[in-house]
Amino acid sequence: MKILALDTSQLQAAVALLDGDAPALRVAASAVGSTSVSHSESILPLIDQVLGCTLAGKKVAELDAFAVGVGPGSFTGVRIGCATIKALAQATSKPVIPFSSLKALVFSAAERIDVGLAALVNAYQGLVFTGAIEAPFKGAAEWREQAIAAADFSRARFSANGAPREATLCGSGAHLYWSKIEEIARETGVRASLSDVQWATPEGVARAVAEELGRGKPALKRYSEITANYLRASQAEIKLNGEDGHGKSDA
Repeated sequence: MKILALDTSQLQAAVALLDGDAPALRVAASAVGSTSVSHSESILPLIDQVLGCTLAGKKVAELDAFAVGVGPGSFTGVRIGCATIKALAQATSKPVIPFSSLKALVFSAAERIDVGLAALVNAYQGLVFTGAIEAPFKGAAEWREQAIAAADFSRARFSANGAPREATLCGSGAHLYWSKIEEIARETGVRASLSDVQWATPEGVARAVAEELGRGKPALKRYSEITANYLRASQAEIKLNGEDGHGKSDA
């Protein structure tokens, strides 16, 4: 199976040509964008670069499927990624695999997700988008995503019943608020460390796509079924509608 996968939810884009079958998807070619160039300018050249990196080059029509990070993250970035992949999928009549941008980030910091690893992405307005495995409580552990203040997330996570005594945090939000997070970790007796990973990598994207394919649910969708996961409303929508800014989802 050959899949063109990308994530543009953060400041640095990641594009990968994946080959094989889950859970052993291989990154056949990849490229990452520049944090100083907008996704609207760079995403198509990056795709062209990735498809041309293979031995004889790969045409879009020869792909079996597409995959896209649907957020949460930058509203504009998520829209660009979803719109690009939906257009390619519609033009080629190929299916799309949507995946969590936060899971791609966590998978970029480690090959597997565990209770002690969390992703924090700067959501502005004093918030971060967080993705983490919740410690099991009367049942199996669950992946949870939310928009929350970094300090509130840290206090709740480090003080929770069954919370890990060691924690690693990755992402732009973790780097931005690290001094406060570290202070809360010391107060709660948690040994917290900061990963160097701020953005999703092509390898992390590959692992997130492989997980979606291996979850036993219909992972392949029509382009018209792909929706962005914003988690909160934009500041303009908040002002217009008087919303609290949480739980927003859109096509």
